[in-house]
Amino acid sequence: MTKKTETLYLSFLPLIILIVLILGAGYFLLAGDIKIPFLNTSNRLEVKRLPNFPVTVETQNAVDKTRLVIKSQQQLDEFVSSIDKDGAFSAPKEIDFNNEYLIAVSSKTFTETGHALKIKKIYKEKDTNTLLVSIEQIDPVESCLNNTSLPKSNVIVDIVSVKKTDKTFDFEVVKKNDEECKIQ
Repeated sequence: MTKKTETLYLSFLPLIILIVLILGAGYFLLAGDIKIPFLNTSNRLEVKRLPNFPVTVETQNAVDKTRLVIKSQQQLDEFVSSIDKDGAFSAPKEIDFNNEYLIAVSSKTFTETGHALKIKKIYKEKDTNTLLVSIEQIDPVESCLNNTSLPKSNVIVDIVSVKKTDKTFDFEVVKKNDEECKIQ
């Protein structure tokens, strides 16, 4: 008698997909209870851009560039009044300083249009317990200045909010040139 050996051909792909689906569903159902190191979200900083910012403010005041962490309504009012004493530029409303801080940056006073300033990212530096605020500044090239309309004294202001923290803040500026004259 000859024995026939039967080979069982089984595809493991459906089994793997089923296991991944079960683990994925379990993770989402128990996301707050399970701490998985490579999915750690505690190092993420929530940054909220305020409506209507960045903004260009026309002003006759000579303003120096400013980088501030605003921790109270009084500091916010002082920042706004340093930009525009006439009151055309108003402070953001409904900021809860018990739970959040504002990061405010402004440019110096420009005599022509075509400049831009924006808070791009905030990085956590684990070694030094600081947050690095990266600011992008775009300046027009010389040929763009001839294409602009009448010169207007202006300041560019950007404000974002972050959750209240005990970390210190540092600022860096990344300067770029507007070669295509897109900003007016």
